[in-house]
Amino acid sequence: MVKSAPNPAPAWTNDYIPALTKEIINGQHILHVSFLTKDSEYPTVCYLVGQILKYKSNPEVLYVHGHVQEPVLGRLKGLEKGDLDLSVSIAASTIHSHYLGFSGFATGFAFADTVLNGTASLIGVLLQVFGLEVQNDVEDKELCKKYWEGAIPVWEKLGQPISGKNNLPEGKQRVPPKYVTDFIESENARKEAFAKQAASAEYPWDYPRH
Repeated sequence: MVKSAPNPAPAWTNDYIPALTKEIINGQHILHVSFLTKDSEYPTVCYLVGQILKYKSNPEVLYVHGHVQEPVLGRLKGLEKGDLDLSVSIAASTIHSHYLGFSGFATGFAFADTVLNGTASLIGVLLQVFGLEVQNDVEDKELCKKYWEGAIPVWEKLGQPISGKNNLPEGKQRVPPKYVTDFIESENARKEAFAKQAASAEYPWDYPRH
């Protein structure tokens, strides 16, 4: 007979915790921003950089930047003509560990995620803020001497495995098996190689295949 046991995992909550939401969103490189546009059956998803910031005496706001598709841009510009607010959902998540158990039900990821719902609007920004006043940058030889051009590869790295307490007979002292350490080594090597390949591509960047 199967006996029930207490679940050590914290209960799922739908409560909005501002500090936790800010930590998760500000800790990600890319945010998934979903817009509802006119005459579209499905939401339009944009991949944007963003941060929750406080500017002067204004309340904290999520600022996002990047390329948006034409239907979204049209809706944003339409706000100035009196269109209804443009609803938006922002999703962000981060993985802390990949845990392995003795069954499929005990195997998965430890992660944190958040969804922020609200309305979007455009803000005016001076070109100098992003350095956009410089158009023909590579033709400015003094600029090329003063600053550095290049890319910093970024990849996800798996750490050293930490044994669980239910391993027999050693418990947490049990050494991880070779198939686990081999997987970690191969995944780290694969992701590092791909990141360096992507970072070495010439502009406009030709995204390499996985």
